[in-house]
Amino acid sequence: MNDFVASFFKFQERKTTWQRETIGGITSFVTMAYIIFVNPQIMAAAGMDKGTVMLATCLAAAAGTLLMALYANAPFGLAPGMGINAFFAYTLCGAMGYTWEQGLGAVLLSGIIFVVVSVTGLRSRIISEIPMHLKKAIGIGRYFSEYRFFTARDKRRDAAQYYYYFDVGLLSAVFQRLAVGVASARFDAYWRFE
Repeated sequence: MNDFVASFFKFQERKTTWQRETIGGITSFVTMAYIIFVNPQIMAAAGMDKGTVMLATCLAAAAGTLLMALYANAPFGLAPGMGINAFFAYTLCGAMGYTWEQGLGAVLLSGIIFVVVSVTGLRSRIISEIPMHLKKAIGIGRYFSEYRFFTARDKRRDAAQYYYYFDVGLLSAVFQRLAVGVASARFDAYWRFE
């Protein structure tokens, strides 16, 4: 069994070991596990049931990660994107006033468009036109840090609450920017992207 798994995932070719992959898997899970609790909170703002969203989040992350491992043979964990979920809940269903059912219809339509753009090769052409420095800047850390700055300043009226939330928001945003920068630098150094 061990030999089959090691040969299927090309441990020797990729110069890795069971120990390294196990540590990587545990680290990835711990890093991604926050979404199990945060995603239902965000989606509840759109009117969705927290328990159902939690189950869907777990199943989607498990299915995506398994597909990535077994079909693409790549060691990446996939889960629902927190930036788009916040947009869905706070902008689409909140500020714009659509129901969550209508919002999910828009998500389905955008998914179909994404598949068509990917299958036709247009996606690759679009991505190749984006400058590398912009590609490196895109990520969840930027969205969350901006979101924390704005919500920390705008949402609290009481002076004591304002002070508390601004400090937490500011520290959270600074930490997230730092973490994304360090992770990006380490990723570039490891993979040697041009």
